Amino acid sequence: MGGRSEELPADPYEIPELPRDVVKKWMVATLGRDCHIKRWPTDLIADYQEETGENLRKYPVGTVRERVLEQLPLLRQWGELEVGWGTLMYIESEAIIRTMEELMDDGIASLPVHDSLIVPVSQTFRAIELLQRNYISLCGANPQITIASPKGVLVAQYL
Repeated sequence: MGGRSEELPADPYEIPELPRDVVKKWMVATLGRDCHIKRWPTDLIADYQEETGENLRKYPVGTVRERVLEQLPLLRQWGELEVGWGTLMYIESEAIIRTMEELMDDGIASLPVHDSLIVPVSQTFRAIELLQRNYISLCGANPQITIASPKGVLVAQYL
């Protein structure tokens, strides 16, 4: 990984003409496999029905894929790259663990929550600095990091 840098939108799930939750379900299903999905998995259809009361099939997979790939052309290569979902999960977990260890060495408490770190507000910028450095060290990419809450929750967004 690394080397080539591509600018990502502020919210990679925000695709014109598609609900954010539909795009997110497509991303989860696709990035959890070694290729683009060809049809909606039945569990996602059921989840979407339960969450929204709508049928996910209302949004054909091919249409969703094309809209996403227009916005995020790097994903056209998904399945052709040497990087798969397992590698992405490893990179994320390593970046979070290394950051937590360095914060602990500095006497700063932190808690992981999915792709976020909860830290004291006073240590927000230190945590951002460490998290960025660890992502760059692991994969050569500088993640987009946002402060999601005044309580100091950091969210690393990446693809």
